[in-house]
Amino acid sequence: MIVGFEDSTVRVLSLEPESCLDRVSMQALPTVPSAVSIIEMNDQLYLHIGLDNGVLLRTIIDNVTGGLSDSRSKFLGLDQIKLQKIVLQGKSAVLALSSKPYVCYSFMNQYQMTPLSYEALETACSFSSTQCFEGIVGIKGDELAIISVERIGEVFT
Repeated sequence: MIVGFEDSTVRVLSLEPESCLDRVSMQALPTVPSAVSIIEMNDQLYLHIGLDNGVLLRTIIDNVTGGLSDSRSKFLGLDQIKLQKIVLQGKSAVLALSSKPYVCYSFMNQYQMTPLSYEALETACSFSSTQCFEGIVGIKGDELAIISVERIGEVFT
């Protein structure tokens, strides 16, 4: 289990019955986390950490030990990051919302992070209908947007 704390850390906690909630590993952050999300891509666990200052961190979680390594960061905008798990082409992905929305996904066995060619969204989630088999529905103010990602691997429009 991953938990973000007000002391600007994220901690991996055990869910094993004999060591429930014991700390397995920890990562110090430059500021308070606003969201955390774990997804599996290409047989690798990725921890996405959204920060209050608009930075998104991506860290690899060791599948056996729970250790955290290979952290990468990207500034997405001035707003705090919100994270939402979505589905793209039948695979898990993460939608990172800030001043600009980004999608983190796997394409050709490579981790990709691509901006959506769309304005900032307040909240969003996966969406499916007969007209839009795999999409994203988002809200900004009093507007509802349905976004379809059709050409994965390219800049989204």
